[in-house]
Amino acid sequence: MPIIKDLVPDLTKLFANHNSIKPYIIRCDKEEMDKTNTEYAQTPEELNTFLQFTYCIKCGICIAACPTSASDKQFLGPQALAQCYRYCADSRDEGCEDRVSAVDKEHGIWHCHLAAACSESCPKGLDPGLAIQLMKRRLVSRAIGAEKKKQPAQIVKLPTTSTKPKMPVPEFTVKGKK
Repeated sequence: MPIIKDLVPDLTKLFANHNSIKPYIIRCDKEEMDKTNTEYAQTPEELNTFLQFTYCIKCGICIAACPTSASDKQFLGPQALAQCYRYCADSRDEGCEDRVSAVDKEHGIWHCHLAAACSESCPKGLDPGLAIQLMKRRLVSRAIGAEKKKQPAQIVKLPTTSTKPKMPVPEFTVKGKK
């Protein structure tokens, strides 16, 4: 990473690459997404497919350790590619098509040659190399027509009952000096 001063690296490229994969839940129904009280159902098994990748702290150590990032300055890097898998694997998300167009390109996912330095260097113990390989598998399955179509997560019906009344709070008094 370029150094700004002393031990301060320039993380502009890291965050630009991260933002390019649209790191948020995308739903086809925009009105549904805009509702602030909407929740989506997800089983523990569905959560376990991507849970470890949610713990990324975006420190950039995986990018600094990656030999492909060192030799190809336009490479997206293991952080962004792992986050791409994280959101594509999320059962609540329907935006995988948008993300695939960001990573399935010349300096994208296919430039990773799995040196696994990213996984060895991660201070949180994550495995971005695994996420990249799982994303590659997903892209190949899609290309040969063997991808399993997943149903998007259903909206959880929130209870419509009113909230409990607040308990009365005793008045606060301070005994003063006379």
